[in-house]
Amino acid sequence: MKKSFISCIMFFVLVAAPHAWGWSTKEHILLTRLAVQQLLNDPATPPGLKQWVAKACPDAGTLQDAENFFKYARVGIVPPGVVGASYWCVMPDINANSAKDVNVEPFGVPERLLHFVDLEYFHSGDTQPSFATGGAHCPKPADVPNDLRDPRWKNAGMLPLRIVDCAARMTQELKQGRLWDQPGQYPRDQHAVHWAGFLAHYAADNTMPHHGTIDYKSRAFFDDVKNVPNVHAEMEYRMCDDDHNDFMELRNEFWPLLLAALADQKAPAAGGDMFTDSVKVSIASYDTLDLIGHAAAAATHNGKLDTVAFFHYSGPCRGKVMSIMQVKAIQQAWAVQRIATVWTQAWNAAQPPEEQAGK
Repeated sequence: MKKSFISCIMFFVLVAAPHAWGWSTKEHILLTRLAVQQLLNDPATPPGLKQWVAKACPDAGTLQDAENFFKYARVGIVPPGVVGASYWCVMPDINANSAKDVNVEPFGVPERLLHFVDLEYFHSGDTQPSFATGGAHCPKPADVPNDLRDPRWKNAGMLPLRIVDCAARMTQELKQGRLWDQPGQYPRDQHAVHWAGFLAHYAADNTMPHHGTIDYKSRAFFDDVKNVPNVHAEMEYRMCDDDHNDFMELRNEFWPLLLAALADQKAPAAGGDMFTDSVKVSIASYDTLDLIGHAAAAATHNGKLDTVAFFHYSGPCRGKVMSIMQVKAIQQAWAVQRIATVWTQAWNAAQPPEEQAGK
């Protein structure tokens, strides 16, 4: 009965859902698996956490498996055959499409509003939130209140608050010993792997630049706003999981850039207050929006965006010249690091002080 219900929901999502919720299904799975590999290979990871993540994401595989998955798998919106955290990390998008009118508590808004934060709502002095180039309407971290009662959240989107919420729920399930789905455990879907997967999803969405702005399709960079391509989708999924083109040239180019970013880049916030860290990541990701917008405009002709030209476009960003391909690699490396970090924070919060990392 339950399987039939889920199948119906997934059919609806597959047919009706747009790609609009951050990174693609394929990328959410990839980023979560890479985070698991990072935790397993890191000598600083608590032994208990290593044991748990290995069982929580049994299909994490090796780095070679991840490369093959990225280059050759066709996943679509609803993933086939995934288990554990690889399954739960995509469920927030499924929920966003299948329960559009159902409010999620304690937020009092539908699932969709938990995947982003339009930072312009918190820019001091703005009477009407709007995007401006150069980060002119991007707030400072201190301007974004950690207070669900602030009425701006219901319009801005609640991503930082949701990240904190999911981490707390993961910690609570760990404390209660509800580590994963097991016989005799009810409700069956309430366990630490469930919330770790959800947490991985939102932590990855946190690094998608368009999830930090009210101009989530880069419309400000086009003169004809009625004929703007879906820049969000181009940045999000097209290069790695398109229905009509595998873009193997781009995939082969991207993979070593991602590995280099994983080795060299550090997320702008790691291990501090989880709400503040999430806001800082959104603000740091906002820095790429000008380059993304200019690249999209330059690569668009007669309303059609050239994906290869878009990812090869280079321009100034963060004090250097970068291509859109490099930007995406860095943002996704941050996502892997953020997932590993927030999982570790949630795990540590569930442990006695003497068993926490670094003790």
